[in-house]
This record gives sequence, structure tokens and C-alpha cells, in this order.
Amino acid sequence: MPGHVERYNPVTLDAAEAVKYRMYGKVVSYSFLRASSKPERVSDSLIIDKLIHDLDLVQCIFGKYKIADIKINKVQGEIMECTVFTTHKKGYQGEIVSSWLSLEKTRKVIINFERGSMDGDLIEKKIDVDRYMELSKQISGYRNNQIKDQLVDFIAFKNKLIKTLVNMKDALQAAYSIDEINRKIENEI
Repeated sequence: MPGHVERYNPVTLDAAEAVKYRMYGKVVSYSFLRASSKPERVSDSLIIDKLIHDLDLVQCIFGKYKIADIKINKVQGEIMECTVFTTHKKGYQGEIVSSWLSLEKTRKVIINFERGSMDGDLIEKKIDVDRYMELSKQISGYRNNQIKDQLVDFIAFKNKLIKTLVNMKDALQAAYSIDEINRKIENEI
């Protein structure tokens, strides 16, 4: 359910590396946007269908987080947009927006660092990097088969061959976050 396939996106891999090695200094803030019109094939809620992916990416790129606040937008009784605000022990904050109110399909991550920023397009697999005091540049991510990479990693995990990008703890964390968000939304209604 958490859709770990996004962990294998070159944008995610580059963003996680930039955060881990502080390539542009410490993280100041971040935001995710995942928007499109609601697909007819989807019977799940927006939170389960869309938000789960970016909650997992937050865990993957930035580590543990707490949900600080949630805002929802309903249309005809159905949640069509959800914004989750997160906080981290290291002092920075994030914003995750999942929406079915857009005609255009968008999957973006923006990370603001002390000495620059990254603007990643998860669909096009490209990152715009703006390093303060230097020229901006665009990095085209390599084209990989994320589903294949995820399955290979799963087999390696099952056979204990290597350390993988995903483990059971990660999958459970994303599911627990969805449960927490659903409880908070139900309590507000």
C-alpha cells in the first residue's frame, strides 16, 4: 500500500543524498505536491491513493516526522485535497499537498536548504538546483525502471543479500501515519 516505488525515482535518490550529506547545508523546509484529477478507476480515498506516497518519501528522505496539522478540502462530501504539515526533531518543517482538484498531473518536491534549493519533478525525473552564490542548473535524472528496481530490492531483502531502500518498518510507518491522519480528520468532523 505505501507505494515504495517512488523511493526508486532518481529525484528521490538525489534528494535523499543531498539531505544526508548536507550538500547545500542543513534542511530549512520542504514541500511535496501530488495533484491530478481523480482517476475513475480509484475507489479508495485521496489519502490512501495519493498521500501515502509522499508520507513515505518524507520518511525516506528526511527520517522520522510528526504530524503537526492537517487541512482538508471536501467537494460533495469527499476529501478532494489534503495538506499535512510535518515537523522534525532537527527543527525544520514540511508541507505535503495531495489533490484531486487539478486538471494537470503534478508530482513535485521542493527542498530549501541553508545554501540553496532543489526543485524536483518526479514525473519528468529532473531536478533544478539553485546553489546560493553559484549558477543554477538542471539535472536530468537517469531513466530507470522503478518497478523492476523495487522488485529486485524486495528479492534481495527477502534473501537477506543486501541492505535495501525499503524494509517492513518503513511500510508500517507509512500505514500508521495514514491511520493517524484518518483519526484526526474523523475527530474534527
